Amino acid sequence: MSGLEIAGLILGAIPVAIETLKIGSQGIAVLRRSRRYDYELERLSNKLENERVRLEDVCEKVLVDLVPHSRIEDLIQHPGRLFDDDPELKAKLRRRLWKGCDLFDQTLREINATMNEAINSISIQIRDESNVRRSLRHSFLDGLLSRINEGVSVLEQLMNRSIQLDSARKIRFQGKFLCYMRSIASELFAALQAGFCCPCEHHPGLQLEKRTSDIVPDDIKHDSLITGAEFRLSLV
Repeated sequence: MSGLEIAGLILGAIPVAIETLKIGSQGIAVLRRSRRYDYELERLSNKLENERVRLEDVCEKVLVDLVPHSRIEDLIQHPGRLFDDDPELKAKLRRRLWKGCDLFDQTLREINATMNEAINSISIQIRDESNVRRSLRHSFLDGLLSRINEGVSVLEQLMNRSIQLDSARKIRFQGKFLCYMRSIASELFAALQAGFCCPCEHHPGLQLEKRTSDIVPDDIKHDSLITGAEFRLSLV
């Protein structure tokens, strides 16, 4: 499962956790509830919602210019459609996140595991009124919320750095690609000239037409650099 698909699971799980918290607090008799319980419930709900919004912003930012703007919101809510609609999106995401791509996915897996742990903890605590009251008194979710917060912060930093460096990376690796193509073209040109056996004076021309593949970190190898390159041969 891709990182963005995992993000979709997390975005769907957070509202469930908030609603479960609210249902559990309703088990405390109104006369025995203090403002302290209501405050703690609101604090936990707000923290969860804040992480949901931050994670949604990360997903939106990573998709900008990779998919049509009109579809970003829908794809964030239904990430399973992402790769069905655009099979090349994985390569685009890898190019954008660069060497941070694997860390991005791993961090989302860790956040998802922590979120599942939080939901499980909430489910255990709401089984009886005394558990809910005791849990709300001792802020039982703070440790898990702190881990989720740290994970989302890592995603934000990765995303921001990747966007800042995107243009420089393109220029640097396009330069490397063109230098390599120039070397390949020279060798091909020399081979073509040496292959003409007739007495006529032929002037072969070799032109780089296009390169369709996205540049990703693995493109440092020559075999990867030439993938997608097309040459046009002319003879006058």
